[in-house]
Amino acid sequence: MNEDLTSPLGIGIKEEENGSTERLSTSWRVALTLVVVAGFTVLILLSASAYRDAPPIPRRVMRPSSETVFSDQDILQGQQV
Repeated sequence: MNEDLTSPLGIGIKEEENGSTERLSTSWRVALTLVVVAGFTVLILLSASAYRDAPPIPRRVMRPSSETVFSDQDILQGQQV
């Protein structure tokens, strides 16, 4: 009674004679795990690079008349979204 069934997602499910079903082979699981790990590794590396290469934040910006226009705290508060 080896029947090939199709799931709603179109993924083939093979039903064995003993009634058990096998959804994914081991090689698919290993490949999926490698892709997920590689994807998160790239994501973490890009995030670290963006953080490291961020532009400097000036302590304060002043007009020629020595009046403070805004400070580093104003910039940091503006980034809180």
